[in-house]
Amino acid sequence: MRLQQITLEGFGPWRAPTTIDLSGNDLIAMVGFNGSGKSSILDGVLWSLYGQVRAGGANGWISVGSDMCRVQVQLQLADGTQLQVERLRTASGKSSLMVQQRDHPDQDWAQIGDGSIGGGQTAIEQAVGASLELLLATSWLSQGDAARFSQASAAQRRQVLAEMLSLDWTGLATAARQKAQALTAALERQEINLAHWEAQATQTGSTQQQLATEQQQLTQAEQAMEQAQQQAVAVQDVQAAQTQWDRWAQSMQNGTAALTKYQARADQAQAGLQTAQRQAAAAPLPDEQRDKYLGRRSRHVTVHTTPSIETRLTEWAAHIAGARARQADLDERLGALRTLSEQCPLCLQGLSPDLCAKLVTETETERHQIQTQIEFWRHRQTQDQHRSTVVHNGLDQIETELRAQAQAQHRHELAQAALGTAQQELANAEQVKDDTTQRLELLRQQEPSKPDAHGFDLQQIQRNLTNAQQTHSSHLVALGRLQQQLEAAQHAQRQADQARPELQTARQRLEAVRLVARAASPSEVPTRIIESVLPALEDRTNFWLDKMSNGTMSLQLITERARSTGKGDTIPTLELMVAYQGSERPYATFSGGEKLKLDLACRLGIGALLAARAGAPIRTLIIDEGWGALDQDGINALIEALQALQDSFELIITVTHVPAVAAAFPARLEISRDGAGSTAQLIEEAA
Repeated sequence: MRLQQITLEGFGPWRAPTTIDLSGNDLIAMVGFNGSGKSSILDGVLWSLYGQVRAGGANGWISVGSDMCRVQVQLQLADGTQLQVERLRTASGKSSLMVQQRDHPDQDWAQIGDGSIGGGQTAIEQAVGASLELLLATSWLSQGDAARFSQASAAQRRQVLAEMLSLDWTGLATAARQKAQALTAALERQEINLAHWEAQATQTGSTQQQLATEQQQLTQAEQAMEQAQQQAVAVQDVQAAQTQWDRWAQSMQNGTAALTKYQARADQAQAGLQTAQRQAAAAPLPDEQRDKYLGRRSRHVTVHTTPSIETRLTEWAAHIAGARARQADLDERLGALRTLSEQCPLCLQGLSPDLCAKLVTETETERHQIQTQIEFWRHRQTQDQHRSTVVHNGLDQIETELRAQAQAQHRHELAQAALGTAQQELANAEQVKDDTTQRLELLRQQEPSKPDAHGFDLQQIQRNLTNAQQTHSSHLVALGRLQQQLEAAQHAQRQADQARPELQTARQRLEAVRLVARAASPSEVPTRIIESVLPALEDRTNFWLDKMSNGTMSLQLITERARSTGKGDTIPTLELMVAYQGSERPYATFSGGEKLKLDLACRLGIGALLAARAGAPIRTLIIDEGWGALDQDGINALIEALQALQDSFELIITVTHVPAVAAAFPARLEISRDGAGSTAQLIEEAA
């Protein structure tokens, strides 16, 4: 792929929407002070294409004060088509991915993928032909990455190369060893189980013999139990007959007792009837005597209710009360006349002594007359009260006699009713007695034959049956236990037969895992793979080195060296030997620009090897290198090397903050930053 255009918004220091067009240049120096936002552009490209950045999460790249970040990247693919990728993420965590493609710049963009983030990511990697890891390993040289392989010691170069070629199988070896340990433990358990099953299976024969013996004993126990059951049935028949006779005898006894009880009840009813007859024979008062009492009561009531006595008593009381009131008035007048001898107590006029004496005499005479009248009325009142008392007493006596007659009449009526009840009870008792006598006679006719239990030891027969049943049950339990043991032994035999091939398979799998663990160790398969790719790596490194040195340098990879023992044997190594100006020198003897060219050639050779293995050609080279560590000769040498590589890459971008380096490039992307964020300006030198 080749980068053509980058648009950033809200991404890190790039707050405002900023579009960087790279389509017209093939060698660009990205220059700016530290922290200006140079590396953020490259991180934005990685995030847009793969949703990842080299450090931190995506939310951490949202600009301060922004609610989202957005990066759009346009690429030209190897077949000439264009790919446009835009990824967006909000501060709340929502993300979107738009992937579009077109065959020609004049055409409209057409979406590819299924519209989801996962589908869009798959479409990107299929179109670009490289994963994030492959892109970083082939087209992206970060700081210190170019010299990582070449400047390592001879003993470390194999490990570095293994890591770059994804041949670090330490994790695989560790996982294989852990798997082998787990399989070993499982294999030991399987072997223990197999031994247990085989030992259990050996009991099959003896268990079958015990089972046959127990079956015979069970048959004998069944015969003994059957004989005891027959005896028990005979005993049960005798017991049933005895029970039937006992019930008959009890019924006879109950019937006799009932007959006796009903006879007593009949006798009691007869005695009650006689008593009722005697009570009913006692006649009440004759009707003429009852009428006499009623006539006397009528006369007394008439006398009592005559208004003359009661009226006179009321009149006498009223006359006496009025006379006494008049006496009180006369007494008051006498007292006044005696006190006021010279004045009239009524008109308050003066009185003469004679007149006053006359008035006193007249008043006393009137008072005496009233007193005489009161005594007369009191005498008459006493007479009438005596007459009223005599009438009431006679009436009470008549009422008492009438009540006694009514009670006698009531007793007579009750005696008549009791006589009827006693007659009915006597009839009922006689009927029940007759019915009971008939049932008792019928029961005597149904008397069963009394069984003869002589010769039967019922308790012993029951004990024999119980013992036979217990013996039979114990043999059944033993037979069931032996059958379970036989089934367990047979099951163990089946498990053992099944476990043997499984155990063999487990042993083979364990051996295979151990083989993987040995093969994944650094001295085995990774070393062999490295040795197989070293010729290709040497060719690709010399391809780039020839371009950068104008044919004056070539590299040879030395894979073995003689041991110091002097015995002629060798040990593995990976040394760099450089042919330069007609002589061979070790890599460590070079410095400055030549060493930088060797570092870059080795790194490009490894990248080209990875790209060839993945089938993805390298069209863009990005070098984020520490230029400040080089002297002027080193800087000049690297610039010459990049210019020499220009015809092999469609775009080379290098990041630097050294002005002298930036000035040597035909196009510079100057990055600056202020309070509003980062800005970019592309400056192209005139040809």
